Order: sequence, then structure tokens, then C-alpha cells
Amino acid sequence: MNIRNIFFSVINRFKISQKLYFLYAITFFIPLVITFTIFISWLSKTLNSWENKEAESTLRTLDIFFEDSFNGISELSDILSVNTEIRDIISKDFHSPLEVYKAYNEVKFIDPLIKAYSSVSSIRFYTSNMSLHDNGFFTKNTYDVTGSDWYRNAVSLNGAPFWYYKKDSITQKPHLTLIRSVWNGIDHTLIGILCINVSNDFINQRLKSAPFSSIIEFSDQCIFSSINNPETIFINLIGKKSSDKIKIDSKEFSILKKEFSPDHGQNEKFTINIFISMENLFRTTAKFRLNISIVFLLFILSSLAMILLLAFSIHKRVSQVRKGIVSVGTNNFNIPPSIGGSDEFSEIYDEVYETSRKIEKLINEVYIRDIEKEQLTSRQNDIRFKMLSAQINPHFLFNTLEHIRMKALSCEDRDVPYMLKILAKILRYNLSVKEENVLLSQEIEIIGNYLDIQHKRFGERISYDIVPLCDINRIKILPLLIQPLVENCFAHGLESKTENGFIYILIKTETENGEAVLKITVQDNGEGIPKEKLDELNRRLNNTNVEEFRSSIGLVNVNQRIRLFYGQKYGMKIFSIPEKITAITLTLPLVTEDTNA
Repeated sequence: MNIRNIFFSVINRFKISQKLYFLYAITFFIPLVITFTIFISWLSKTLNSWENKEAESTLRTLDIFFEDSFNGISELSDILSVNTEIRDIISKDFHSPLEVYKAYNEVKFIDPLIKAYSSVSSIRFYTSNMSLHDNGFFTKNTYDVTGSDWYRNAVSLNGAPFWYYKKDSITQKPHLTLIRSVWNGIDHTLIGILCINVSNDFINQRLKSAPFSSIIEFSDQCIFSSINNPETIFINLIGKKSSDKIKIDSKEFSILKKEFSPDHGQNEKFTINIFISMENLFRTTAKFRLNISIVFLLFILSSLAMILLLAFSIHKRVSQVRKGIVSVGTNNFNIPPSIGGSDEFSEIYDEVYETSRKIEKLINEVYIRDIEKEQLTSRQNDIRFKMLSAQINPHFLFNTLEHIRMKALSCEDRDVPYMLKILAKILRYNLSVKEENVLLSQEIEIIGNYLDIQHKRFGERISYDIVPLCDINRIKILPLLIQPLVENCFAHGLESKTENGFIYILIKTETENGEAVLKITVQDNGEGIPKEKLDELNRRLNNTNVEEFRSSIGLVNVNQRIRLFYGQKYGMKIFSIPEKITAITLTLPLVTEDTNA
């Protein structure tokens, strides 16, 4: 006995439901658990990598932001250092405060210039001209100013700009400042020191809008920060490298560092420190794990439920097949013809059922066969009779109408033969059409014939007009849609009209929602429709239950035919004003001889 035979001998000892559970565990559950474990591990690494990439992207963004801001401040310093109006004021010896005030009025461009640079908080121009008055921009030198390191450094650099972190002499608030000395180009005498203070609020707001907390370091000082109490954190930051860990408020963060130097300056080094919250990272990872675990559990439960339902279904179908076999075995051939479905159990049951029928047939073959033969012959004769009647009745009707027409002609009556001729034409058309599109011109011709008969009947009391605004010889519609509308005009609107009755039929094409449609409007000036009846009629028209109106031959039937043939977005609309007007409009798709619709 080979391995294959051994396997089948073992597996065939179990029931089908047990085989299903074993198959579910081997081919689905165990591989799914392994896949889930591998996926969770991969997801954790991916999230860590994504967080680091986000932090690196923030570093690059801040680097570009500071570069743009500092370059703008450097450009502003270039503009102010060469401005002749500023130089003239600083170089002039004033004799009265009024002269100083007038001179200051000539440099009103300074405030708008500061507002144009959002990164600038204030500008100070320190000068030794004692005839000037301090106004926030022009500031006279003091001993504290001239004795400071930044002042002496600006003088020694001979006009070259540099960055310095210092307190402003007016507000006493610390600012990162771009400093440069301004010299007279003729005799190379010192005109003054230009200081442009960077806006702390502007920089800090930009840092707070970043997705990660950050500190900007310069000359071993914390100059900008998006963290509360940055001084305490900055002490712990000293000596740390990129990717090191640091604790802030008992929470662990990973540090990313990046150095940058402004294009204009003395190669000063600024450091951007980004803090990645390990708690948020772990929380995000844990949240993903929880969500995926819930999905995994739901997937397992739903699949297990499906296996249980499948096992129950198989057990039920096996019982149905066994019951059928037992019934046939006890000579009870009255079993259901099918247990439903198209699986192997259904095929087995069908064979059992066919076998039971054959056995039963063998028992009652002669008797049942004779009865069935008689019934079949009777049904066939009945069908032939109905077919013959359907063929004879229209033929007899047309022959009778033609005979009456010929009799009227022999009496030299022209109206009656004409009316009989077009009546026969209308009847022949109505009996010959099928539920498929016909040319609109044929429909209009039959409508014209119908209206001619009615005009003969009512005389001058009622007139009509058919206005086609499109090529009706190429357009196709479902037959017998317009005639019930025209009949409705006479039956409910114009029957009691004694004079000036009118029927107007307008045919045109339009575009609705980018689709070409055919509009057919049948309008009369008869009695109109009362509001209550119109509301009820519209309710019936909007009702999508076809069975409710199967026997209707009026407007509702026309509307249902349109919707069944063309779709629910097409159909009929009715507008009516009692004693004035009734207009019924059909909206159909534009189908031509070239359209495959």
C-alpha cells in the first residue's frame, strides 16, 4: 500500500465537516497567523522608518525656511547700508529738534520696509552723531553700546555682516541680530552700526507649525524653540548627537540634528534639533497593531462562521439525498423533484429523482402514457384553434370595412369611404406593430389619420396642428405612445368643447445632461385636469410598481412602457390648468436608424 492509499484510507474515516475543519486550519488559519505576524513586524519597521523620514523632511524644510529668512534679512541690510538718505541724516549736524524731525519725515519708507519683511522685528542704526534724537531706528551710541563685544566686532570686520545673539538696547529682549558697520566711502570714516533684529514670534510660530518639536541652537545658546521651558531642555541637549535619546517631562524623545550656515555672515553655525516622541511612535504602532488585530480577528471569526455554515449546509444536503434514496427504496416515489442548487449533491439527487421517475414509469407505463397522449392532443388542438381565430378575425374585419367603403363609393359619398380607408389603415397598423422601435414618421402618419377622422367627426369645433422640428424620417420610437395621448385629449378634454377646440403636437430634440433626447408634447385647450386628480395621476406615473397597472391602457400604461423599454429616467410629465390648457410631454432617448439602441 503506497502513501497515497494510506492517506485516503485515513482521511475517508472522517466526516465531511471534519475534513472541512482540518482543511480550514491547514490551508487558511495557520498561514494567516504566520502572515499576520510577519506583517506586524514589517509594519512596525515601516512606521519607524516613516517617522524618521518625516523628521528628516521637517529638518530640510526648516533649513530652507531659515536660509530664505536670513537671506532676506541680508538683502535688507544691503539696501539700508547704501541708502543715501540715511547716510545724509547721520552725517549732518543738526541745530534744532525741528530740523531733526523734518529729516526723519524724509525717510518714512523705513516702517513699510520693515513690515514687508515678516522675519524682521526691528532695526537699529547706532551712530555717534549726538545732534540726532532717538526714534527707534536712529539710536545714539552709549558707553554700553560702544563698549560691547558686538560693536567692536562690527567695527573690526569693516562692513562685513555677521550674526550675533544679544539683547536689544531699547526693549531689553534677546534677539538674533544681523550686525554690520557702515562706512563713508570717501574718507572711510565710520558712519554707524546697522543692527537688524530677527522676529522671535515669527520664527517660533513657524517652528510650532512643524509636526515635530524643535530647538534652534546658536553659539551654545537656545535662540528659538517650539517647546515650553526650552532652557531646561537645552542643558540636557548639550553634548548629544543625532539619534541619541533625551527625556522631556519624563517622556523619551529621539534627537535629529542638522547644522546650517547662512550665505551672508562669518560662517556662523546654527543647529536645528528635532525631537521625535518615542511614546507617540509606539502609540501609533500600537494603534495600527490593535486595528489590524481587530480586522484579523473579525476575518477569522467570519471565515470560521462561513465554514460552520458550509458544514451545516453540506450535512443538510446529505440528509436530503439520504431521505430521497430511502423513500425510493421503500417504493415511495412521491419525492420532491429537486433539492435546489447545482452542486454535486443536487446532481446526485437529480439522478435519484430520475431513477424514481423511471421506476414509476415502468410500473404505470401504459396507463399514464395514454392519458398524457390524450391531454397533449387536446392542448395542441386548442392552440391551433386560437391561432386560426387570431388570423381570421382581423382579416374578416378589414374585408367588412372594405365592403362598406365600396358600398359608400357606389352611393357617391366621399367622406365615408375616406374615413373607412384611414380607419382600416389605423387598425392594420395597430395590429401589425410589435414591441420594438418604428420610424417616428409612421407614427405621425397614423396620428394624422386619427386626427383626420376626429376632425370629420367634430367638424370646425376642433382643429389640430402637428409641428415636427426634427427629421422624423430618421428617428425611431416605441409604437403606440402618442396615440393614447391624443385619444385622451378628446376623451377628457375636448369632448364637450363647442368651439375653438385645438390640439397641438410639437416634436423636437434637445440635450439634457449631455445626452440627446426626443421631446414630444401633446397639448389641448380643453377642460384641463383638477389638481386632486392631477396629483393622483402624477403619483401613479411615479410609481415604479409595474404590476399595479398591468391592465391600464391609458397614460399610466404609456409611461410604464417607456420606463420598461428605455429606462427609469425617461417617461411622461403632465401640466394642466383647469379650463385652460393640458400639456403632456414624453421624454425619450434620441434613437435614429444609425443608432444601435
